[in-house]
This record gives sequence, C-alpha cells and structure tokens, in this order.
Amino acid sequence: QGAAAALMVPSSLAIIVAAFEPSERGAAIGSWTAWGGIAAIVGPLAGGVIVDQASWRWIFALNVPLVLGTLALVLAAVPVTPRTSGRRVDFLGAALCASGLAGIVFALVEQPHYGWSSPVIVIPLSAGLFAFAAFLGYERRVAEPMLELELFSRRNFAIGNAETLAMYAGLAILFFFLTIFLQQVAGYSALASGLAVLPVTLVAFVLTQLEEFGFCGRGEAKDFVRAGEIEL
Repeated sequence: QGAAAALMVPSSLAIIVAAFEPSERGAAIGSWTAWGGIAAIVGPLAGGVIVDQASWRWIFALNVPLVLGTLALVLAAVPVTPRTSGRRVDFLGAALCASGLAGIVFALVEQPHYGWSSPVIVIPLSAGLFAFAAFLGYERRVAEPMLELELFSRRNFAIGNAETLAMYAGLAILFFFLTIFLQQVAGYSALASGLAVLPVTLVAFVLTQLEEFGFCGRGEAKDFVRAGEIEL
C-alpha cells in the first residue's frame, strides 16, 4: 500500500494530462487539489472512528473500496490514448533512486535504536548516498531520463518544488507529533484527535482554493502545466 500511495500522485497527474486539453488542465489540477484537501479532512475523522469503534488494522482495509471505485472511474471516464512508440522506461534510474532513498530513510529511522556508529546504520546510509549520487549522474547522461534535471534550471519549477517540500515536510511532522501528543499526553480519543486538527485542514483547504482559482495568474498556471507535461 505504501508503494501504491507513492505512485498515486504522478499517476493521477498523468491521467489529467491524458484526459484534458491544455486549456482545461488548470481547472482539472484545481479540482485535483481540492479533492486532496477533502481527503485530508475525511481521513483523520474516518480513521478516528475506525480506531475507536473497531481496530486500527481495519484502516488498511478502508483503501480497498476506494481503489476499486477509482479503477472503475478510470475505465469509464479516461480515454484510451495511443501507445507511444520509440520510448523506453528508465528502469535503471528508478532502481537507483529507490535504492538511494530506501538506504537513507532506513538509516534515519533506525539510528535512534542502533546509533550512528553501528554497521546496521553506516552500511545502508553509505549505500543509499552512493546510489542516489549515481542516480543523479546517470540521469544527466541517459537519453530518456526518469527525471529531467534540466527542469530545475527553471526558477519557478525549482523554487516551487523546494517550497512544496518544506511545507509538506513541516505539516507531516506537525500532525504526526500532534496526534501522538493529543492521544498519549492529553488523553484524547482517536476521533477527538481527528476533530482537533480539523480547523487547520479547513483553513488549508480554503487557502488552496483561493490560490488555485483566484490568485494564480494565467501565465504561471500555463508554465506549471507545461512543466508537468515535460516531467510526465
């Protein structure tokens, strides 16, 4: 489920590119963002109900009907696009990227238990850094890379990605520790913890709508869509 979740964002954006004309993609991306905000609202509340009334294990089963419904919508609504010939998938680049990130993340997660000097941490961390450096070098030379590094030479693209990384990293850390604090220190139930973070989610949802539909100029939106097409 974790691997499928990682594939969800690029796959859904690829569907937008395939199903909508360039003039319609800005609104489609706005709706995509809005439904992501709705999911952020519903998720903690539904998770809290499931944890309080049943078991946390049932959270993993919740994804099954959602996936089946999504597949049905894709089959019914997304047009069949012609297969592109003469292109190849960058399997080596994907393997190097996944290996590099896996080694680094494993070391960061497990180092409080083993310590930085332990071979269990040093070996995966070193291997991960080496694999990720190899990935960057390989992507510069390969004819059809998984990641077009030239995109980062565009100021809007580079700054936008850095800002997105900082924002979502901060939000993820905040909500992770906040929900633990509310349940284990403040004594909230899982549902009450979900309700406690609801105002933050609602404010973020409203501001996202204003950014997508009110304060994003047409030129910036077109640049974003064109950059997305190149990346996809």
